[in-house]
Amino acid sequence: MLLTALCIMWDQGQKLPQDFYRLYDAVTGQVLYKRYSTENERDRARFRLEAVALGMHRGLSAERITPLPQVDIEEIDRHLATYSRSDVVTESGATDAAGRREDLLSNSGLLLPRDGGRAAFYHLSFQEFLAAVRLRRIGDKPEDLLPRHAATPAWRRTLRFLFCAIADKDSPEAAIGGFESLRDHLEPARLQRDPNPALLFADCLEVAHGRRWNLERFAEPLRRACDHALEHLHPPGRAQLWGTLARLGLDHRPGVGLWDGLPHIAWVDVPAGEFLFGEEKRKKTLPAFRIARYPVTNAQYQAFIDDGGYQTDACPGRFLPFFLGG
Repeated sequence: MLLTALCIMWDQGQKLPQDFYRLYDAVTGQVLYKRYSTENERDRARFRLEAVALGMHRGLSAERITPLPQVDIEEIDRHLATYSRSDVVTESGATDAAGRREDLLSNSGLLLPRDGGRAAFYHLSFQEFLAAVRLRRIGDKPEDLLPRHAATPAWRRTLRFLFCAIADKDSPEAAIGGFESLRDHLEPARLQRDPNPALLFADCLEVAHGRRWNLERFAEPLRRACDHALEHLHPPGRAQLWGTLARLGLDHRPGVGLWDGLPHIAWVDVPAGEFLFGEEKRKKTLPAFRIARYPVTNAQYQAFIDDGGYQTDACPGRFLPFFLGG
């Protein structure tokens, strides 16, 4: 759907969105434009979809911790009744809610029927986008939402969409201000206890960087979090934090962590001895050596080249771990 909508936009000479929030906003508008004939109908359908999406996230009593990607149609009716401030247990309320639900399932192209009397969005990411737009529309503050949801991985993309919605509809300052409490989660103790809020903050920083905001004040806490992550964080989280630091252009290390003696470099001493190599499992004896615990980056490899590594008969000692295989 995303690719088709982008092709249509391109064919119509429209400018393609430059980030994922604006992409989903444009695609949602494009889908509804094709399916509803007037602006009023499109707006009405979109507002109802937003209410359903947030309802599927929160549940009927707003106590649901993990959003559900699929619910039964009775729950859809209740969310629509709540949105229209009608009573779904009355005849008129039930009839109105059912009619709105059937319109969305039949015409919106975004909310679809599923087996067993259930319904789901075309893709979970549309539910997350629409839920975030609804949160911003009804004025739910990040300061209230983050303590409850920032540590829940299933809320991460929704909150990132919310960050973008606030930036677009209010201001960049409002977005950063609303989410800056996540900065505290970059501190080592909190990062080690639960990395999810810090990873959400990294998501937001990447969005802000893509929009060319000045993020230099976040360089030091993010760098400390990256250093701590080397020893204490699972590989995907560690990779995301370091990748964010690099993409923000804030990783100012020469050779990106190449040089010996810096505190964040983790070296492993490998004792001399025999090891097996090749499919034939042949034995080979090596002297003792040191090797970096983490993989070589492109920048580190470039530093080796720029230092004339290939023009010397023997690699300098600090490069030896990169080239033990020859």
